[in-house]
Amino acid sequence: MIEEIKSRIAAGNRCFHCPRQIFKSRAMSKAVKTGIYKKMVKPVVMFGSEPWAMSEMDIKTLGTWKGNILRRIYVPVVEE
Repeated sequence: MIEEIKSRIAAGNRCFHCPRQIFKSRAMSKAVKTGIYKKMVKPVVMFGSEPWAMSEMDIKTLGTWKGNILRRIYVPVVEE
């Protein structure tokens, strides 16, 4: 099961980093960025998860991934 979750997280990371300029943009509001996360990135990770029998470790792994992604969205971008 953990291999499936790791592959889903890797796919979610690829999906998150593909429109990188959108998530780094200061012109776009955090609400829009969160909406993009909810509509594009999260479904990639959670697709087909209904039949999964998750352990505490699996839930913790997914929660950690979600926290990392949301931290990247909500932390201000430092421009040089």
